[in-house]
This record gives sequence, C-alpha cells and structure tokens, in this order.
Amino acid sequence: MTREQVKKLFPDATEEQISAILDANSADIGKAKKGGISDEELQKLKDKAKLHDDYEETQKTSEEKLTKALKEAEDLKLSNMKLLNKTKAAGVFVAAGMTEEEYSTFIDGIVSDNEENTLALANSLVSTLNAKVEAKEKSVKAELLKSTPTPPAGGGGEVKTEAEKIAEARASAAVENNKAANTAMNHYLGG
Repeated sequence: MTREQVKKLFPDATEEQISAILDANSADIGKAKKGGISDEELQKLKDKAKLHDDYEETQKTSEEKLTKALKEAEDLKLSNMKLLNKTKAAGVFVAAGMTEEEYSTFIDGIVSDNEENTLALANSLVSTLNAKVEAKEKSVKAELLKSTPTPPAGGGGEVKTEAEKIAEARASAAVENNKAANTAMNHYLGG
C-alpha cells in the first residue's frame, strides 16, 4: 500500500496518521511474510478489510442516491415551473378572447421555465393577432363601403328598395365571412 492509496482512502488523515497506517501495514505484511502471523490474526485482518470495503461501498451508494434524488427534485421543479407558466400564458390568451382550441396548438412552443419570457411571448403573440384581426376588419369594411351605393338624401321612413335589401343581405353575409376568416386566421397564425 502506498501513501497515495492511503490518502485516497482517508483524505482527512494527517501525515502522522498516514505514516502510522503505513507502518502498521508494513508490520502486518512483514509478519505474514515471515510466517509470524497466525491464521486467526490473518482472518481478523481480512474481516477488517472487508468491513472497510463494505463501508466504502455503502458511502458511495448513499452519495449516489442523494445525487439522484437532488436531480429528480430539480427536474420536478422545472416541470412545475413550466406547468405554472403554461397556466399563466393560457390566462393571457383567454383574456384576449381566444378559446383553448385556438391556442392549444401553439402554447407548448412558447412556454418555458422562465415566467417573464413565457408571458412576454404570449403577450406579443396576442398583440400580433389583434393587429392582424383589426387590419382585416378595416379592409373588409372598406371593401363593403366601396360596393355599397350611397343612399338617397332625405328619404327617412321610406320603404327599402330591392337593391337596399340585397345590399343589407350582402353586408350581413360579409360580416359572417369576416368572422369566419378571423377565426381561421387566428388558427393558422397561432399554429
């Protein structure tokens, strides 16, 4: 046994203790070589060595178990943070008027264990979608106004003409189409 081997086994041992261990080891080896050690003493030494090895193995196992438990706890913490942040991001989408069906396709892509980043992404996405919807609504309204004839001046209380009835029906249909287009756009922009 070398001094380095003893240091590995007993890292907190002083130089005096290491020397004493090496001296005792050398004396035991010397007795064994000379045949001056009895079988009983030899067995006791082997038993002590086995106990030491078993203790070392137990220590390693305990440290490995602790390391594994700490890693599992950290993984669970990250998982819980992501779940909490997913719930907060869903709250942002619901507050913006989106349904779970609309945001469920992309929410996992913006959720992380960082709450600030998750909420910033959710708010940015909502702002972008709202801007797109508003632009589409303005475009549809402008298109409807272009195709709607100007009503005659001062004719309050008159019966509607066939053309006015058709224009109102087309405007109602266009509003319904606009709603359907907004729903589809939200779905595709989000997914």
